[in-house]
Amino acid sequence: MQQLFYFFIRYKIFWVFIFFEALSLVLVFNSSPYHKASYVNTANGFTGSIYAVSNSINQYFHLRRINDSLAEENARLYSALYKSDSSTHKADTLLSIDTANHYVGRFVYIAADVVRNSTASSNNYLMLNVGSANGVTKQCGVVCNEGVVGIVLDVSEHFCTVISLLNSNVRISSKLDSINNTGTLLWDGRSPEFAQINDINKHVKVEAEQRISTSGLNYFFPRNVTIGNVFESKIVGNTNNITVKLSTSFETLYKVYVVKNLDVEEQQKLSNSIK
Repeated sequence: MQQLFYFFIRYKIFWVFIFFEALSLVLVFNSSPYHKASYVNTANGFTGSIYAVSNSINQYFHLRRINDSLAEENARLYSALYKSDSSTHKADTLLSIDTANHYVGRFVYIAADVVRNSTASSNNYLMLNVGSANGVTKQCGVVCNEGVVGIVLDVSEHFCTVISLLNSNVRISSKLDSINNTGTLLWDGRSPEFAQINDINKHVKVEAEQRISTSGLNYFFPRNVTIGNVFESKIVGNTNNITVKLSTSFETLYKVYVVKNLDVEEQQKLSNSIK
């Protein structure tokens, strides 16, 4: 404390100067409207810049919460979009059955984060941070904003594993959007950017950039979910061998949606009875 006192005594002339300088500035700003306005504008600009920087920092640290909120909203919108996917599903609510006992939303979307992902092997898998506690079951489809991702393989209470589209064991019923011809999409284990459809009849006209989407002929995905675009097509024997440029960027996946088919048990039961 004594050293601090000596410091002020030693530089007393400087502190006296600072005091009178501040006093003169106060008198000038109070007596002159022009100077006062200039001061206020300068002060507002400075504090505004400080608040802008502070707000940017605050938004950065809240990006995860904002992204989660957007993903949940997207899931609700996707559910609403596909609620009338089947002609037997009538009504305008997201409940599984309405008061008139009409089926409604066939597919429900559940937002999830990718916590583990592989793209380098011939049989790739993902892990998501949602499980049975969130309503996820085996054989749910998984999509992202860009397109198809895979199919749920196994489920625990809070997590699930997903067979990636980049897996040689996955087969997805697909169609050429412009002509609705269907085929089976599979991955040859090479590039994570491309997959193949090898069972389209050779008489079907296939052009580059034609959109490939889900056909809706399986339990996992609604109709018209994007898979990719035709990259090239070659006629081999009686079929068109199509290379598909996948729309999903598997190496940068972060946010996905689990697609739950509310009718899957009924559909599987009927299919098993036919067998």
